[in-house]
Amino acid sequence: MQNYMKCSDFQLSVTLSALGYSVEELDRSNNERVKFCFVIDKNKSIQKAVDAFWKGEVRLEPKTLFFHQKLLKNRLFGEK
Repeated sequence: MQNYMKCSDFQLSVTLSALGYSVEELDRSNNERVKFCFVIDKNKSIQKAVDAFWKGEVRLEPKTLFFHQKLLKNRLFGEK
């Protein structure tokens, strides 16, 4: 059984995706907000990445961010 970290903040989800964390599924149980479900990998600390995001310590290439933003938007609006 996989463990997930669920995130409804779109920009945080884009950043985590760009950092290599896998979005396994979308939780659409709430009609108001979709949650991106990230696989919790024992070899990577997703919580450290989340903390770095909120502290403004994450540095990524703009093209990488735009690419992952487009990917997540495609999943968000393509899967129903």
